[in-house]
Amino acid sequence: MRQITFLFLAIFMITITGCDSRKVIYSEHESFGEDFYWYKKDVKTFVVDVKENAHPLELVLTFRYASSYFYDKALIQIVETDPSGNAVRRDVDLKIRDEKGEFIGDKGFDIIDIEYVLDGKKQYPVFGKYKYEISQVMPDIDPLEFAMDVGLIVREIEKK
Repeated sequence: MRQITFLFLAIFMITITGCDSRKVIYSEHESFGEDFYWYKKDVKTFVVDVKENAHPLELVLTFRYASSYFYDKALIQIVETDPSGNAVRRDVDLKIRDEKGEFIGDKGFDIIDIEYVLDGKKQYPVFGKYKYEISQVMPDIDPLEFAMDVGLIVREIEKK
């Protein structure tokens, strides 16, 4: 059964990522394990090595969750630390359900993927490693159940 689930997830990810022709500069995802619990202490860290900054990029948060997710949103904190050590905190109120109570995102059976654009014209003023620390900050909820993984994508802006 685990092999079938893995195969389905692999095909689903190839389908989603194969439809976008924009150049991806960085794309990583971190799993919360087989129990699908995101504990407050489980801070996921992503390091983007910026080697060119000729034009703005799109910075995207990804969140994968199961259809058993209880809440209408996920409160997420992101701390970006630049190569000089300067940190900026961003709080994201990630909407999970629409006004009708339907799940938002790309659905594949009981797995839903959301992409949330954090910055549509992200500027990286200096070269070097930018660290992103992502955590869930839902009040009075620990762990956040049915969270499967969180990720970060940096890609070229869609040309119109």
